[in-house]
Amino acid sequence: MRYVMSGKPNQRHFYRRILCVLLCFVLLSGCSQPARETASPDEVYLYYVTADDSAVVPVPFEAPDPGEPGTDEVAFYEKEIMAWIDALSGVPENLEYKSPIDNGMGVNAITYLSGQATLDFDSSYLNAPAQTEVLRRAAIVKTLVQIDGVESVAFTVEGMPITDSKQVPIGIMTADTFVSNPGAEINAYETTTVQVYFADEEGTMLIGRTENVGYISNISMERLVVDRVIAGPLTDKAFPTVSPTLKVLNVTTKDGICYVNLDDSFLTKTLKVSDEVVIYSFVNSLTELPNVSKVQFMIDSETEISFGDHIYLSDPFERNLELIATED
Repeated sequence: MRYVMSGKPNQRHFYRRILCVLLCFVLLSGCSQPARETASPDEVYLYYVTADDSAVVPVPFEAPDPGEPGTDEVAFYEKEIMAWIDALSGVPENLEYKSPIDNGMGVNAITYLSGQATLDFDSSYLNAPAQTEVLRRAAIVKTLVQIDGVESVAFTVEGMPITDSKQVPIGIMTADTFVSNPGAEINAYETTTVQVYFADEEGTMLIGRTENVGYISNISMERLVVDRVIAGPLTDKAFPTVSPTLKVLNVTTKDGICYVNLDDSFLTKTLKVSDEVVIYSFVNSLTELPNVSKVQFMIDSETEISFGDHIYLSDPFERNLELIATED
């Protein structure tokens, strides 16, 4: 592994995360799995990938004392991030694990700005299969966000943001991007079919699309659907209803009501789509799920907010079939 450090980041902001990004992972089941370390909130860890590319696992790490930041905060944090990357690049004692930064991957630069660490890799980063890349990325991010002062991580390759399978930039990743219960492991890709609604060409009606999507196991189906709406359609015969940079704070479901908590950028419309189509692209998509009958929108955890000219978000929304277009 090689890297160089630069004092200033080349880019201060990257596109927000889209589909891949993906919440909540579970314990691998089955007694045939080898014994593995589990995480405790009182320790810090280096996260490795299993040799069979099936999971990410924590290994306790005695982090060096970095001292105080001093006057040059950028240099301080870049040096500390470098130390953790060096440690993570080593060969694990347990031969069932491997480093997410292998000998063939070069780190061109490590930069830090206002809580965000940016790692720029060389082009060999792109050689990994999709499943391996997701696990590798999860291991690096879960390791680095344990550093006090590092709140998010972004990956670039030769200066360009990494992208998902649709060539959409993945953007910054935080501790919430790869959430696991204590002792949980990140599992491999699974696939499922979801019904998602997007806008028609005029932006006044909804068009349903059945999509086969890949995801990391145990992400909630509600979150998966919300992410698909935000990411936009996979076909050119339907159109997005919101910006792909819209940030999802959390998605939870209780008593048949799905609570979708978005950041305030949701209130700023950037596309020529009616207010109703925006709202019901989420509502109609989520109510396709058997456990969801209504959708409650929240903006920065608040509900007493209006959207557009005449829609209020204070009450849950039910499915609206009148907005669904009949295709020829």
